[in-house]
Amino acid sequence: MIATFKVPPPIMRGLPADAPLGIDEGEMCLRSHGVERACLATIEYMRDGPCGCAHMPMPPCGACTSTMPECPSCGWRMEL
Repeated sequence: MIATFKVPPPIMRGLPADAPLGIDEGEMCLRSHGVERACLATIEYMRDGPCGCAHMPMPPCGACTSTMPECPSCGWRMEL
């Protein structure tokens, strides 16, 4: 009979690494903006103002979305 043992992971020393901030569509924002917790929303390309694409049978690709990724929860928007 063979016994199996579970070994705990080694203790990590030093400060924990910060997660990278989201900058592209589909990534988590993770910005804190002065609050204790990080923003857990997903970065996306939001609609820029009113859009008439719903009335067109085939709207041009990207005609109604912004050109900069932004966070719908905390309001962050990439600046050039």
